[in-house]
Amino acid sequence: MPKILVADDSIAVRKVAERLLTEAGLRVALAANGEEALAYLSKERPDVIVSDVIMPDKSGYEVCAFVRGNASLANTPVLLISGIVNDEVTKQAESCHADGVLKKPFIFFLCFA
Repeated sequence: MPKILVADDSIAVRKVAERLLTEAGLRVALAANGEEALAYLSKERPDVIVSDVIMPDKSGYEVCAFVRGNASLANTPVLLISGIVNDEVTKQAESCHADGVLKKPFIFFLCFA
């Protein structure tokens, strides 16, 4: 069963993601900020990472850059999520080699169908 790491400082986003993804048959790990995501990634290897762009401590861009710089994680798909998706967000997502950027709100289960 695939495992997804969801990193977002919004408890509502984390709860909805956990419920929907679990109901879809996926294992879900949650992180409330970038530091928690990095701590998790130092021990575990999820199949997909979904990270908010703007979080306390470390941004989603920093999480993505960490993943791409780590040989054992480098090929893990990273989706960034943001309430605002504009040229700047897209450019920064491309510079850290994210696999995509999704605008909040979105439907989690459609992303992983």
